[in-house]
Order: sequence, then C-alpha cells, then structure tokens
Amino acid sequence: MILLLVALQATPPTVGDTIWLTRRVTVPPGAEVRATTWTPTGEVELLGRPVVIRSNGDAVIRYPAVVWLAGTHDVTVPGPVIVQADGLTDSLPPQTFHLEVASVLPPNTPDSSIAIQPEADPLLQPVVSPGPLVVALLLALVAILVLARWWRRPGPPLPGIAPTGAPSAPPVDRWVASGEGRAVAAAAVEFLRRTIAHALPEAHTGLDLERCLAVIAELRPAWPQEEISNLLRALDMARFAPLATAEPGELYTRAMALGPRLPARRS
Repeated sequence: MILLLVALQATPPTVGDTIWLTRRVTVPPGAEVRATTWTPTGEVELLGRPVVIRSNGDAVIRYPAVVWLAGTHDVTVPGPVIVQADGLTDSLPPQTFHLEVASVLPPNTPDSSIAIQPEADPLLQPVVSPGPLVVALLLALVAILVLARWWRRPGPPLPGIAPTGAPSAPPVDRWVASGEGRAVAAAAVEFLRRTIAHALPEAHTGLDLERCLAVIAELRPAWPQEEISNLLRALDMARFAPLATAEPGELYTRAMALGPRLPARRS
C-alpha cells in the first residue's frame, strides 16, 4: 500500500508568501510518478509547475502556491498518478491541506489608522522591440554596399599598360622584325573591322567577311568598295594562308590609312 504523508508548515505563512504544498509517497520499484494538473480557485493561486523529486524509493510532489487572504483555507490538491512497470496506472486520492495564513498588517490595528505608504517608483522593464535589430541590419547592409563599391572601383593603371579608352598601338615594327606577320595582320583586321562597325553598325564584327562586304555594298555604296574588299581579303590570307600576297607591315599601313576615310554618314 502506498503511504501518504503531508508536509506541515513550521511557522504560519503570511499573505503573499510562497507556500509549498508537499506530498511524499512510496513508489514501487520500476514505477513512475506523474504530478496531476491542478488549477486552484478562490484566493489560492498556483505559482508554477509541480516538482517531483525521487529519492530512496519515495517520491516528493511539491506544488508552489500563494494565498491572497489571511485566515484558514482548506486547499484540495489532486493526487499523483503512479505508472507501474507493466503499464498499469494507479491514481492516488486528492489530499486536503489546512492552511493558516497570517496577515501582513500589524496585529490589533484598525485599517484606518495605518499610514498610507508612498507611491513606489516605476518598475523599469526591458522593452523588447525589433527596432534596434532592424536598424543594425540596415547599417550593416549599407556598410556592405559601400565596401562592395569601394572594392570594385577601378584601380590605377599598371605601369606600361594604357588606360581603358586609349588603347596603345601594337608594336608592329617589332612584330615584323621578329617574323610575327600573322599578329600584324590580325591587329590590322581588328582595327579595320572595328572602324567599319563604328561607321556602319550594321556591319558589326560578328559578321563573316562576305556578309560584311555585302552590307557595306548595300548601305555604303559611296565607300571604296574594291579597296575595302581587296584589303580585307589580303589580310585574311596573311592571317591564315601559308603565303601572303603582300607584306603584313604594308597591309597594316594600308588599313590604318583607310580607316579615317570611312565616314559614318550615309552617302
């Protein structure tokens, strides 16, 4: 049989004190003790969840409560549930506690004679608001954007490298002297095709040679058609054919001279 003990208060509590309603039961080996949910009424209030403490085959169930009115109060607390090792459950009967709660006022003193206490200072409580977090995130975002813009800014030009927008002329003479004729022809084609595309966007550098010549003949009939065709074909042969019909340096000079003669206006 499960034994039942009631813990008695050593001194009477006063109004507003925390009162622990304690119950000790003997638990069979392998059994589990579960505190029952308790919702008191009247002047008694539960302050928190019950606590179950196991020790030497016993279990102590404690409910924290408070009483808001002085005097004698009978408080009935539901009994715990014992879950046996085989799964069977046993609900213990409720227990009634007789509480003597003393007043916090001086004894034998009328309420009208007690001086009114001064108003207490406001209780400062932390304000939980997402505002500071949002401001911090916005500041972090602004800092990241500024750093990204600073990181991607163009740096000073490296020594020997011309800045963007002012490409340096290729060392044609050195290439010719070292036998790099194909590089000279490639530089001449690049210059002439970009000059044509600037003056005539329809003849952009993405077109092959034949299509480029057809667009020039259709949209710029006043241009020197034969000279453009012969020069571009000769440059292609200088780039890809094993034997060229003209020196790469001469072709480059002709391309540089032809470019300024191609006006952008229709004629």
